[in-house]
Amino acid sequence: MANYKLFSTLRTLREEEFKDFGRWLESPIHNTNVQLVRLFAYLRRYLPELKDAKALTKERLYTHLYKDEFKEKRIRDLMSHLKKQAEDFIAWKQMEHHPTLYTKALIEGLEQREAYELFQQVIEQQEKAIGAEKRPALGVQYFADQYELAHRLFFHPHTDKSAESTPLFHKMGNYLETVIAISALHLLCESRIRSLSVGDTASWDLASRIQQFIGDNRQAIHPLALFFADLLDLFDSPDLDAFIVHCSALEQLENQTHYFDYGMASKMLLNFANLQLRNGQVAYLPHLLKLHEQTLDAQLRHIGPQLSSIRFSNIVIHAVLSREFDWANRFIEKYQAYLPEGKKDPAVNFAHVYWHFHYAWSNGQAAHYSKAYEYVNKINYTNPMFDIRLRAIELRIGFECLGRETNDEWIKKRLLLFQRYLRQREDLPADHKKDYTRFAQLFGQLVNARSSKSQLMRVYDAVRKYPPFALQQWLEDRAAQLLEAIPSNTKEQKRG
Repeated sequence: MANYKLFSTLRTLREEEFKDFGRWLESPIHNTNVQLVRLFAYLRRYLPELKDAKALTKERLYTHLYKDEFKEKRIRDLMSHLKKQAEDFIAWKQMEHHPTLYTKALIEGLEQREAYELFQQVIEQQEKAIGAEKRPALGVQYFADQYELAHRLFFHPHTDKSAESTPLFHKMGNYLETVIAISALHLLCESRIRSLSVGDTASWDLASRIQQFIGDNRQAIHPLALFFADLLDLFDSPDLDAFIVHCSALEQLENQTHYFDYGMASKMLLNFANLQLRNGQVAYLPHLLKLHEQTLDAQLRHIGPQLSSIRFSNIVIHAVLSREFDWANRFIEKYQAYLPEGKKDPAVNFAHVYWHFHYAWSNGQAAHYSKAYEYVNKINYTNPMFDIRLRAIELRIGFECLGRETNDEWIKKRLLLFQRYLRQREDLPADHKKDYTRFAQLFGQLVNARSSKSQLMRVYDAVRKYPPFALQQWLEDRAAQLLEAIPSNTKEQKRG
């Protein structure tokens, strides 16, 4: 592909935005390079599905645009320019949907032009607009926005700094204290979760002092700050009954603060429940699944009837990994209608891949591996986190179907492609790349060791010596299963 970053940026545009972006490029205010218009018009044939992506080489694009000899720098610069135009367009669309961003830019522009009367007028109008919002909007972003407006007004060179301005000074201080309290406690909750899950003990004195301050002044503190402060007690002394109480408190919080803040709180509670489940506390599972639906329904109420394909898929994966297959089926049926057009089919097919694969793995029903593979072939992902999962599960399906629908040659060819993919994808997070590289290495060893007990033991021990990583459990289970299937002898005994 000619330029991965360019196509990744263009594919974020929704179907209705492609036409707007074309008009954006045609406007001399934004662009005076006619070749950009021609380049986008040509690429539009391949978007958003990105069909026949391998044919989109720099040479092919250059030949379409220019008549002279190929110059790589020329086409590379043009594609970089188109990517920058797409980013500018995305920022403009975001500003169009969020008037606050527009107002901040306008205020800054008026300030730089020393138009103080207009500057003050826009700030006062914006303060009234923010203040007039309904109560659920009064979250951390509300206080941060109001603080920023008050700060800009107070510290402007033309603003009165006499005693008459003291109320503005105090108001600004109150806004800042609230933002710090909520943000610091949110950060402290995150650090506590990290210390429990990955051993990261990062913390700092400011958050602890704020926690003490909240304990002494609970009646005057924002509900979100109180929720985080109470959550810290749950993290320190995990208890299922207390967790259920916090789930009820989260429902109340939805009516007391902005959805963005509700989302921060719900994520912390979900992370805590996931951690308890990983630690073997299976009693949390039904409450965790209920919490998933509770928070998802809140999102649909506040943001609108559209669900992220990433969140949809992650919830299904979590459910099937916990062997809650009936719940996962109901979830897919209930919430697939909220997926955005163009992403519904890939997300639902992806969910079915995981459902059938893990159902077969848990219940020993091999026919479901074939069903999972049918869904694999229906999906064309470019999102790297979904793509890497899909490629890894294809390898596992192939292994499960060895001797029936696949053979060693099929497996080794797919493994080589997977390893090449890992080397070439520069946009994968480092930890994920490391985990899946380790999986690919051990998977290859497992395939080669299937008939040798001593080699299988080495693979089994190698898998178990590593800290937890992606797909480790599957590798361990399959190595153990193969070991059990090979008769023991005096030289090769299975070690614990």
